[in-house]
Order: sequence, then C-alpha cells, then structure tokens
Amino acid sequence: MRTHGKELVFRSLIIDNNQSFETCLVMGRYKCWLQEDLDCVRVTPTMKIDDTNLRAKAITTRGGPVRSKLRRGLRYLRLVIVAVILALLIKVVLVEAYNIPSESMQNTLLVGDFLLADKLTYGPRIPFTDFRLPALRDPQVGDVVVFRFPDNPQKNFIKRVVARGGDEVHVLDKVLYINGKPIDESRYAIHSDATIIPAGTTQPRDNFGPIKIPNGHYFVLGDNRDNSSDSRFWGTVPRNMISGKALMVHWSWKPDSSAPRVTWWNPISILGAAAYNIYHLPERVRWSRLFHSIN
Repeated sequence: MRTHGKELVFRSLIIDNNQSFETCLVMGRYKCWLQEDLDCVRVTPTMKIDDTNLRAKAITTRGGPVRSKLRRGLRYLRLVIVAVILALLIKVVLVEAYNIPSESMQNTLLVGDFLLADKLTYGPRIPFTDFRLPALRDPQVGDVVVFRFPDNPQKNFIKRVVARGGDEVHVLDKVLYINGKPIDESRYAIHSDATIIPAGTTQPRDNFGPIKIPNGHYFVLGDNRDNSSDSRFWGTVPRNMISGKALMVHWSWKPDSSAPRVTWWNPISILGAAAYNIYHLPERVRWSRLFHSIN
C-alpha cells in the first residue's frame, strides 16, 4: 500500500471488521471510520480511494454503519452484563460492605465507619437458599463478626464473639467469666457507665448467667459493654446466621448534625447536601481510620 497526500493506494487488500485494523496504514481522519463503519470492502490493486467514495461504499455493503453500530451496542451490553455478574459474585462470595449506625462497638468501630467483611472464610451463603459453600474455618473467640439478627433476619448486626458452643458464660459486676475464668478485655472492651446494676433485676447488663452455650451457637457482645444490645438481652447466635468476619474500615465519616437533610424527590436538596459535604470533607473524614484493620 502507498499513500499519496490524503489519498490511499491499496494492493489487493480486503478490509473487514473481523480483521485487525493494524493490517493497513491509514492516514489522518480515515482511521476513525474505516474500522467502525465498514463491513467489507474489496479494493482492487492500485485503486485510489478518497473520503467520499469510501464512505459511499461502506453505506452500500451489508447494512453499513447502522448494522455496525448495532453490533457495537451489543458488545457494550455484554460488557455491562459481565461486570454486573462479577460484582454480584464478589458481593456473595468474597466481601461485602457495611456501615456502622450505632455506638455498640465503640471504640473498635465508630458511627460513620464503612467496613468490608470477609464472607469466604465462614462459607458464603447462596442467595435465596439456606445452602452454604464450604467454610475455611468456623468463627473463633475474639472475631468481630457480621450476622443476621436472630429476631429479625432482615437486619445485620456486628458484634464480637466471646464464647462458643460448650462454653459457660457468666458476667459478674461487669467482669466476663468464661468457664469460670475472668477474661482480660482491656484491649477492646470499654465501660462508659460506672453504675453497676445488681443481679436479680430484669436488666442483665452487668450481671448475667451463668449459662452454657448450646453447640453450634455463639455468644456475642458489643465492645461498648454499657451501651450494646447483644447476647445478654436476646440470646445466642446460630452458626448459620453468621455471614462474615469484619476485615477493615475502608472509609470513615464523622456524623454532622448541621449537614442539610436530603429528600430524594427534591433535586435541590441533593445538590445542597453534596456541596456541603464537599466543602466540609477535610474536617469530616477520619483520615487516620482509612484502611484500618479490625481486630
């Protein structure tokens, strides 16, 4: 093939959109639509082609640019479908994102934290079924776990495992005993209320048990012991309701009572909230917590 100015000279070349476009040399603006708009053009030896002739040929061969655009649209649609399927597989099998709405796990997790939970370790549950894939291991004492709330499986809770099936749990004046031994929880547990609620009342916060945990169940507590709804109040968590192990905080956002409220049917409120959050971004983000591991 030779080039003369803006004209193209081909020697016995078939241009087909199934072939790699790099097989021919195209000068200037011809490159854009030779690849996209042509179906099949056979060019005779030493035939000179200009812009007008080439585009006319494309329109008259096998549907022209309309059919080519349809094929491109279908290719893009296939890419979108594949991307959605991959995202769903990641969410179901590997990791899932959650946010923290309450103070029950403070100071391990703060209100406004966004975390990733590992679902593969405990065996991911197949959606819309009770079937689970094989687990790499079962939850261990000390794990921070995400689970479906036994009284309302539509809600997800996050707490720390402190005992498992066969263990005896006893809380005595805020001190946790497992199998008769006091547990040192100073690394993660906090008590924000110095008041001790005595045993024998309907409030089991500070004095609970002793009870033995059934096999296949787990006793979970919030790290903020004086401000947590957990196994002391509503019982143990069955193994099949535990869905993931908390991995890390990937984003943390301080609550701001001054931030404008968003009403989704009012576009102006959405724009106002976005502008406010962008302006206050540096002071609202907890930068030191980004990508913070959860232990």
